[in-house]
Amino acid sequence: MQRTWIGLASLVLCGALVGAGSVMALAQPAAAQEGSLLPLPAPPARLIVAVAGPGVPEDDAALALPLHLADPDAEMVVVRPGGPERHVSILVAAVGATDGVVTLTTWDGQRVPIEMPAPADGHVTVVEVLGGRDGFVAQTPVSGLRRLVDASVGDVTGDGIRDLALSFRRPFQRTLLNADTPRRDWVDARGFSAHLGLFRPGDISSIWVAGTLVRPIARLAACSGALAVAYSTLDSPDIVATTVEVWQGFGFSPLPELPGAGRPTCIDIDRDGRPDAAIVERS
Repeated sequence: MQRTWIGLASLVLCGALVGAGSVMALAQPAAAQEGSLLPLPAPPARLIVAVAGPGVPEDDAALALPLHLADPDAEMVVVRPGGPERHVSILVAAVGATDGVVTLTTWDGQRVPIEMPAPADGHVTVVEVLGGRDGFVAQTPVSGLRRLVDASVGDVTGDGIRDLALSFRRPFQRTLLNADTPRRDWVDARGFSAHLGLFRPGDISSIWVAGTLVRPIARLAACSGALAVAYSTLDSPDIVATTVEVWQGFGFSPLPELPGAGRPTCIDIDRDGRPDAAIVERS
C-alpha cells in the first residue's frame, strides 16, 4: 500500500511542476539603516500546500508522507477545494482552498488569497509558502522540489533494520563526479539529474545518497543486502536494462546488466528466510 501511494505522489508532483510559475510578494522586510550591522538572515521557513483534485483518494496522511519524502525540510499540509481549513504551525495559522484559489489565514485573522491552477482529476497542485518574521511570499510551482521516481522498503544494508530506498530526480548540481563532462549528459528535459539514496523510514534521515547517476533508476526493490533495479534513460521512462546492486558497506556494486525489460522484485530463492533481489517478467 505504501508503495502505491508513493507512486501516486510521483505522478502528482510531475503534474504540479508543469507550467510557468509566478511569484507574489505579500510582505517586504524593513530596509536596513545605513551603517547598521545586521545579523545574517536565517533560512526561510517553508510550507508546502498540496491541493488535491477530484479523484485523489481521501487519505491525506498517506498522501502527505511521500510529499514529505520529496522535500523533508518543509512542513506539509494537504487541502481539498471546498473542504475544511487545515491548521499549520509555521508562517500562517491555517490554509484552505476553493477552485483555483488557496487561502492563507494569518495569525491576526487576515485572509490572503493566492490564485493557482485548479488541480486536474487525479492530480495535485503544489504551492510553496516561505518566509520569516518579516513576512512571507507564495510561489507556484515549487521550483526546488525533488521528484520521486520509485521507492521501496527493506533491509538493504543487512543490519536487521529496514531501510527506505528512493530513486529520485532533483535540480542538477556540479560535483566532483560530473565536473569534467557536459551538463547535458546528466540532466533530463527539466534540468533534473538522477539520484539514489537510502534513508531511515522513521525520520527520513539519510544513510547514504549517491552522487549523480549516469543510469537513472526507474524501478527498484529493496531486498536483503541488495537492490533489484531497472534502468531507464533521462528522457524516457521505458526500461532499457535491469540488474542487482549489492550493498558493500557504503555504496553499491552492480552485477552484470540484463538488457531489455524486466521487473525488480524480492524472492526468497534459497529458502533461508531472507528476500533475495531478483528480476522477473523478462521477455
